Amino acid sequence: MKKKHVLTGFLFFQLFFVVNEYALSQRLYFGFNLTPVFSVFQMSKVNQDFIFAKNSYNVYYNNQKVQVRYAARSWGAGVTVSFAYRRARVSIEPRYFNHVYKHLIRKIQPTYSGYDIQETEITGNNFELPILLSYNFRFPAEIDKLSSSFIPYYFIETGLVLVYPNYWDGDRNKHDIYNNYINILYDNMPYQNFCVGLGIRMDNFKFSIRYQHRINELNQGRTEMSLVSLHIVKYFNSIVWRM
Repeated sequence: MKKKHVLTGFLFFQLFFVVNEYALSQRLYFGFNLTPVFSVFQMSKVNQDFIFAKNSYNVYYNNQKVQVRYAARSWGAGVTVSFAYRRARVSIEPRYFNHVYKHLIRKIQPTYSGYDIQETEITGNNFELPILLSYNFRFPAEIDKLSSSFIPYYFIETGLVLVYPNYWDGDRNKHDIYNNYINILYDNMPYQNFCVGLGIRMDNFKFSIRYQHRINELNQGRTEMSLVSLHIVKYFNSIVWRM
């Protein structure tokens, strides 16, 4: 219950900041964002020891509860709207994220070997809404002077990522193994990620490395996920006015 109050307060703080930045802003930026393929690393954690798949009589043993993987086929894309005032910036980035990851489990076999290793691939077509507050290490006047060159400036960012997931496992065309692990290894309930990142801006491009971690309480057996990914923003238009 306490976590829910903290989350609600943080969201109101972010929205309050957006409203105030919009009222005072000297810059309004528009662009698109991209998380490229081959740029996502993840750590998954499942606390459950034994896993009983829905459409199988087999019992699986989850002996490696924490697994670090390279999610090579994951990628994301969307649009970005940023409100900037002096060194501060608030960004809203609605985006599509195709998340493909694998979790290794061991099938218990009545043999001398004891275990048969099996990788379960889980795919998600997710809608995400990052709401981020960033701080630049240069004033806008300095940035304007550098706008025609590729001299960089640096920034840090933090915020929340609202996730509306649509996961499945197995082959959707083979119904006997489709969604074998739903509500066991994963579910499709909305959740929130805490996000923090460090980046560099060069001309109209922003590059940042972001770390995300799920902050919702999980039911027994669900996957607790952390992601590290490259995030690219390209601004193609801006509105500038003086106060």
